Amino acid sequence: MFYPKRVPKFVDRLFPQCLWRKSDNALYLTFDDSPSPDTLWLLDILEKHNAKATFFLIGQHIERFPDHAEEIVKRGHHIGNHSYSHTRNLHAPFFRDEVIKTERLLSQLHRENLQQQSLFRFPYGKFNFASLRILAELNLTPVMWSLLTADFDVSVSEKSVLNLLRSATGGDIIVMHDNEKSISKLKSVLPIALPQLAECFSLKPL
Repeated sequence: MFYPKRVPKFVDRLFPQCLWRKSDNALYLTFDDSPSPDTLWLLDILEKHNAKATFFLIGQHIERFPDHAEEIVKRGHHIGNHSYSHTRNLHAPFFRDEVIKTERLLSQLHRENLQQQSLFRFPYGKFNFASLRILAELNLTPVMWSLLTADFDVSVSEKSVLNLLRSATGGDIIVMHDNEKSISKLKSVLPIALPQLAECFSLKPL
């Protein structure tokens, strides 16, 4: 499959409603699809290297792993909405319901005490103008990314994921995944990448 691993900057101007990158010299690590059975491993490796991240949570996964969702918050990471069922369906009434159901679950994690704004990431990065309008009505900031590690792609090697992380530049919003497809790569890559990145950048949540 083809997809850009580094998003060109002109996209920021095409869709200014979305947050694609930041303007400082920090790196912004994000993990989609949380929580999962491996969330605690991610939290431990981040803590080992004094890194904070933003976890985009799926509502159904919060219901399956509530203790792991709580642990993300307890360890000082930020959280965002990644829909209720990780659907591709952007039909307006359905999409709105997906967002609101997950917002209710997130509110129980006391997110308001942790971050300035409420964040949403579209499943698969797919959106349309109607879904952007719904997020604006709900006061949610759509977060995209500038660097995609492709950790979910079976055709992408661990070495490629590591090299993509090493290519990060200040202000990058980096996507990784807290799921079964990605975790084996991350368990090999993050112990190498995190200390290297931390030497050059602050690793911050959004």
